[in-house]
Amino acid sequence: MAGVPIGGRVTVTGKAFEVVGLSEGTFSMGNSVVFMAKSDLADLMSAHGTVSYILVDALAGEDPAALAERIERKVDKVSALPRERFIRNDYQLAMQMGVEIIAFMTLIGSALAAVIVAFTAYAQVSRRRRELAIAKALGVRNREIYAAVTAQTVLVTALGLAAALAAVWGL
Repeated sequence: MAGVPIGGRVTVTGKAFEVVGLSEGTFSMGNSVVFMAKSDLADLMSAHGTVSYILVDALAGEDPAALAERIERKVDKVSALPRERFIRNDYQLAMQMGVEIIAFMTLIGSALAAVIVAFTAYAQVSRRRRELAIAKALGVRNREIYAAVTAQTVLVTALGLAAALAAVWGL
């Protein structure tokens, strides 16, 4: 809902709402943060009597950690978090979500890179099959041919990696 001015309208699950204010310092990496009347949210979610978050404004000079502790003591089945801890938890959640996606993408990218390297090595050897046969006929041992093919594959892989790192660094 970024970019919607005060007085603008937003639609949430088919129902239009007017933006009556903007908050500052409420950015969430893992979720969108929208403040709305509890009754409107209950209607939208068909969840009367259920609350996910309640924003509590502490009195001037009151310690947020002490207030959160007092709320947890006096209200059953509630977790109260001071602002800093809430932000830290949200950041950790976003990092966990992002790390899993990035790890999966890295795994797929690595597998794809291995297939490309293997195919390139195979194509290189297939194209040079006659040359390798002549080298073998001249007495070059299999071990030397394998070493040459492996060295070429490692060189092509290293050059590809260097080009990829240069591209990433440039971006």
